[in-house]
Order: sequence, then structure tokens, then C-alpha cells
Amino acid sequence: MNWRSDTQELLGEYMERGAILASFEKPGGVLGASEWRSALDLFSGSVDLNEKFSTGCQLICWNCIPSTSRDGWLNLVVGPRTASGDLSDDAVRAAATDSHSSVDAKILPPFAAFVATRGGASAVCDELGFRHLYRRAGDGWCGISTSARSLALIEETEFDLASIATNSLLGWQVSAQTWFQGVEKCGPGEFVTVADGALKYHRPTGTRVHHEFVDLDDATRRAAALLRDIVVAYVTEHPESVLQLTGGLDSRLLLAAMPREMRAQTDTMTLATTGSADAAIAAKLAAKYDMRHEVRSMDGLHALDPAAAFRLCLTAARRLESSVDPIAAAAVDFAELHSGGRPRIAGLGGEVARGFYYLSRPRDVPVTRRRVDRLAKWRMFTNESAPAEMFTEDFRFSRFNFALEAVYEAFLKTERGWFDAMDSFYLHQRVHRWAGTLASASAMERTIVNPMLDSEFLDIVNSVPPQYKARARFLSGILVELDDELARIPLESRPSPETYAEPTLRHRIELARVTSAKVSGKVIQRFSRANRPPDGGAVLAAKVVEYWRREPEALGGIVDCGLLDGGWIERMLQQEESISVAATAFIVNLIAARGMPISQMRD
Repeated sequence: MNWRSDTQELLGEYMERGAILASFEKPGGVLGASEWRSALDLFSGSVDLNEKFSTGCQLICWNCIPSTSRDGWLNLVVGPRTASGDLSDDAVRAAATDSHSSVDAKILPPFAAFVATRGGASAVCDELGFRHLYRRAGDGWCGISTSARSLALIEETEFDLASIATNSLLGWQVSAQTWFQGVEKCGPGEFVTVADGALKYHRPTGTRVHHEFVDLDDATRRAAALLRDIVVAYVTEHPESVLQLTGGLDSRLLLAAMPREMRAQTDTMTLATTGSADAAIAAKLAAKYDMRHEVRSMDGLHALDPAAAFRLCLTAARRLESSVDPIAAAAVDFAELHSGGRPRIAGLGGEVARGFYYLSRPRDVPVTRRRVDRLAKWRMFTNESAPAEMFTEDFRFSRFNFALEAVYEAFLKTERGWFDAMDSFYLHQRVHRWAGTLASASAMERTIVNPMLDSEFLDIVNSVPPQYKARARFLSGILVELDDELARIPLESRPSPETYAEPTLRHRIELARVTSAKVSGKVIQRFSRANRPPDGGAVLAAKVVEYWRREPEALGGIVDCGLLDGGWIERMLQQEESISVAATAFIVNLIAARGMPISQMRD
């Protein structure tokens, strides 16, 4: 199953902002400066080539203006900052230069930078690895990039079956996986150097002070105070910022962290479709505090031409390195089309503090393969898994074992008990590889601040025993501490946060009813194999499939890769086989990874 494409043509098709930093063992290596230059015409002036970035290194950037690269460094995010303030240029440069100390833990994810060094160059990413960087050591060369696929283009490689199997069941990837053999995701806080065609990487050990758990009230007060400090500092420094508000708990925490007099001066926005309960609750909250509220709608997706819908999804897949659902991302891209570049405050990370994966009452038990198998079948491999029948018989029967082994190994590496390991897996795999991929795709376009990914906040969360995080008790308690009025307002399709924070008998009965309904829903979902499509996903997926049926060549010969069943593809094209949103998303990712140029598409 060979993966190969025309380097010049495909690099010219890239739609995302990004950069490659390559080093060669000797002049005239696998991809020299002359070959970089020959690709410039295909970029139509959107490429910056810096041959003198560092001794023996070449830097190529696409669709961005790397003004600082000529001074020997390149910031790979917009608006990097710590919990208390924006980072200066000197601080960015220093963070990517010192290989003997860990990257400053106070830098909020996402963060990454390239810096020229004596005889080579280096790169570093944030402690969570949220800003994705990729590395590859080739034959006489090596490279670091914001794009896995760009490194795969430099020298012929093959698909990584274990990674694709994991992606087809989880909807994202784990650990260092990418679609391509030999191309790996850089680890959290990793420091990477390239010089004379050789690549070295390590994660320096820091001097972090971790919080000790005293009691639930103490942890709640400290977490609430920290969130308030982070939010107030950011809005004070950036009054133009927008709060992304939903009907859920996480964004409400950030609203509660704002003093009431600050709320009226802060705008809010919600991504939604017409009739969304999420948008309705967000609008009521905004009105309550005299905040301007904007709904960025996905409704216009219905009017898209099928060819335009496919282009939108294929572009999203390339920006996301084929790693997560491109259809959900394309719907968001559509809604965000004219959103501008105002900095945003978002509630990502709250799920880490509420026992997201817990299937039973927390207790002291170890990680076992049986427990991982059960969690995978009931919780992980349900929402975004591509259906088995679309794959060849060989891959159909091997993909579950591939994916389960990858997940099991990630759990073992936590070296923690079962419930703590679930929290660690959610943060260091789900948040890291799913949410981090999405954040990385826009990291050079806009600033999005996630206060609950602050390292000190995560330290407090990690110190809290699982029994207090279960059923969102700890997280809801933080909201009560910040603003008890907001805590009494019901969530979307759920009771008020106060119900979760204060487990009275009446509240326990209400939560038992909610839990029972959720379990029933999971049982139905698992046995009916019905995926829950994202907002706008069903509309976009239907248009993409319509385009494939009209222009089958748009599939780009994907059957030849040996993963998909040819008969299933033929039945799908002849409208004899229905196709889910998850199956459509997987095929779009596969087309993007194989490298179909958009210029070959017909309208």
C-alpha cells in the first residue's frame, strides 16, 4: 500500500498556514533549495523561503507572513501568553532556545516556535503538546513541521495501518500517531533539534510544584480563584475579546469568572444551527448580563453546491492532517467565514475535571486490558467510528485490535490506577490529539485562550480524587463558588450545576434519572450503530456524497489503497448503500491524505 504523490503540485495545493524546517546531511540532499524554489510558482506568492535561517537549514512557510523568521526565529501561534499576560518576542525566542529546562509551564496552550541555533535549529511546543508539531528523520535529511503531510511529501513513504485503524474507530489518533509511517507527532513539551541532517528530541525535566489535595472545599476555592485571575487578566488586557458561550457547563464557568461589571463590556458568540437549544440558553445568559450575543449560523450550508461542499470538507481535512472529523470542522469553518480575527475565550478542558469516561462509581482498581476493552466498546468507539462494512475483510477484522492495542498502551503509560488513568487519558490523548488538532489548524489565524488548560489549574484538577470529580461535582462546585446565581440555572438537557455540586437526597434522585437516560442512550447507540452527527454534519455529508455520485473520479482511486471494500464503494455510488456521516468523513480524510489536488475537481 504505497503512498506517493507529486511533491510540487501538492505543496502548491496547501490551504493552511504552516512551515517546514528542514536540515540536510550535505548539499544536494533529498530536497534541496532548488526544489523548494521550483514549488514557489505553485504557491502564487504565498511562500516565504529562507535559505539562511540557520547553517544547513532551510525554512519554508506557506500562507503566512513570517516576518520574524529573518531574525532567526518563527512564532507558530498568534498571541502567545501566560495566565497573567502576553509573551514578549524575547520570551518566545527564549522558550525555544533553552534545551536544558522545560518549556515555561505558565505558557498557555497552544504554543510552539522555531529558533535558529549554532549549526542548526530547534523547535519546542507547549507542555500539553496542544500545538501540533511533527518530526521525521529521512535518508540524509530530517525535518520538523506544523504539517505531517508536508513531511510525507518530501520522501516516499507508506500509510501507517495502526494509526488509520485507530482513527477509523476513535475519530482521532493517540500518542505520536500520524497517517504516515516515519512521521511522528512531537510529544508534550518536547524540545527538537535539527543539524547536519540529524534529528534529536527530548523532553526536559522541570521543577514544577504540584498541588497537594487538602479537601474538596480547598481545591474548589483555589481553582475558582485561579480561573477568575486568568479571565480577568485576559479581558483587561484584551477588551476586544469574545467569550464563546454555549448552553453547557464549561463556558458558563468562564462567564462566572468575569466580575459582573466586566460582563456587560464583553461580547459573546455561539456556533449553532437554527433552533439550537445551545444557542437559546446562551442568548438568555447573555441578555441577563447585558452582553451582546451573536449566533454564527451553519444554516447556509443548505445552499452550498455539492462541489463547493466537497472543497470545503477536503480543505478542512488538509488543515487537520486527516486526523479528526473534517465535516464537523468544515461546518464550523463555514460559520466562521466572516468572523474576523478578534481574540476568543473558550471553555475547552472542563471535561478533564468531571470524570468524562467514568462508567461506574470510582474505586481503587488497576488498569487491565478487559477494562480498556469495555471502555472502548461502550464509550470511545461509538460516536465517530466508521462502519465496519465499508472496509476490506482483512482490515475490518484487524482494525479493532490495532486500535485497542494503541489505546491500551496509552493507558499503561499513565502508570496510574484505573479512574486516574481515565482522566489522564482524556487530557493527554483526547484533548491533546483531538482538540489540539483543531486548535493547531487555526493557531496562526486567531488567538483562542482556554483558561482551563492552564497548567496550575490542571494540577489542581489532577490532585482531586476521582470520587469528587465524578458526576461533575467538583467542576460544578467551582461554578457555585464563582457565581451561585449562574449555578442555579439549568444546563442544556440537564439539571442545574447546583444539583451536581450539592448531592442532597433530592439532587441524587434527579441525577440518577439523568444517568439512567444517558446509559439507555449509549446502549441504543451501540447496538444500533447509530453515530451522532455534529451540527451541520448531516447536511454537508449528504452534499459531499451527492458530488461523488455525480463525479466518481473525485474519489481519486481510493479503492487502490487496499483499505476500502470495492463492492461497498460501488453500491454507495449507485445509491444501493446508505453512508453515514462518519463514513463520509473517513473517506474525505483518506482522499486528503492520498493527495488529490483540488485543481483536478470539476464543478
